[in-house]
Order: sequence, then C-alpha cells, then structure tokens
Amino acid sequence: MTQLFHSPREYPKFLVIEGCDGSGKTTLAEGLKNKLASSGRDVLLTREPGGTPLGNLIRQVFSAPPEKYQLTKESELLLFCAARSGHVHQVILPALKEGRIVICDRYIDSTRVYQGARNNANYGAVIENLIDLTTYGVRPSLTLLLHGDEQALKQRAQKKRSTEDISHYDDAEISQYRDIQDGYQKLATKNPKSYYTLNSDRNEASELLDKAIQRVEKWLSGTDN
Repeated sequence: MTQLFHSPREYPKFLVIEGCDGSGKTTLAEGLKNKLASSGRDVLLTREPGGTPLGNLIRQVFSAPPEKYQLTKESELLLFCAARSGHVHQVILPALKEGRIVICDRYIDSTRVYQGARNNANYGAVIENLIDLTTYGVRPSLTLLLHGDEQALKQRAQKKRSTEDISHYDDAEISQYRDIQDGYQKLATKNPKSYYTLNSDRNEASELLDKAIQRVEKWLSGTDN
C-alpha cells in the first residue's frame, strides 16, 4: 500500500525564499544561484507554482485576470498543492538526492500564508494535511524571508508585474499585505533556527545579496547554529 503521509524531514541543501510580491524574492534567488554556481556548486533554481509542465500550466491560470476563471479560495488551495506535488516528486526531491543545492522561490509557507492567514481561512488543519500529502515530507532547512513596508511592496509589485506573474493579488489592500507579512512573521518566530529575515527596504539589491550569501555560506558549512 502506498504511504500517503511522510514524516517531515529537513534537507540540508534545500533553501526557500519567501515574502510578499515586490519584496525582491526573484532577484535575490537569481543572485544567490549565480553566486553559488560561480564558486563551483551545483545549484538548481526553481519556483512555485512552476518547475514542471503542469506547474507552469497552473501558473498561467493564476497569471490570468481573476475574472477569467473565478477561482474559489478552495480551488486556489487545491491547484497550488497539485502543482507542488509534481514539483517535489519530479524536480526538487531528485535534485536533493543527487546532492544538488536547491533554491526555491516560494514553497509551503506561501500556502500557509496566502491561502491561510491572508484569507482568514479557518481550515489550517486541512492546509497542513494537504502539505503533508503533497510534499512527501520534504522540508527546507533554511528559509530566507524578505520583509518590507507594505505600501512600498505593493507599488513595486505592480510596477514590475509581467505576464508570467500571478495577478490574483494585484488589487490587494494594504491591510492584506500586512496580514501576509504578519503571517510570515509568526512562522519565522515559531521557527527561529530555520528562518532568516532580511529587510528589503533598508538594503539595496546588492546589499541584500551580500547579507544573504553570508548567511547561506554559514548554513552550507554547518556553522549557522
């Protein structure tokens, strides 16, 4: 019989970058990948939703104007989890087993925050069960969280919006950005050893990258405790 749920396991080379849209996640992820690769490391950069044909197709659904598909909160949650299941099974876990460093732009904490805390959804247990079901127990051992001023985040997100970006949160109120950041902060407080917070307002992109790479080098060397 196939095992449905797996015990969570932190992988020592699995790094996730989280934060609101407009926080500079993607820029930081690309910068980290290039820095680590330039030092001879074997690095895979991926993102959610995405990384597989199904994940990219689901990303297109979320990139469309919200009125096109009129997704319910429950539909959003299930689609994100469906994309993640294939992503972990086909991309993330095989790379980790090969000993590669995996950098993922968003992962399970995005679901906890966007589909949970942001929507004030009273189905936290359902979300946790879906996460357990679709991730095969794969957990990052380090999460870099980008934090910033909500108004600045919203302005940057709208300014840098592309056709590949998720557009469902374009019209989010500042209060919702605040809810998202509060949700992330609660997770960071709950997991201080695996979370590292960077302020995207007080640092230029190059400074953010320098601080992030310092933390990541300690993490990779095992001297981050």
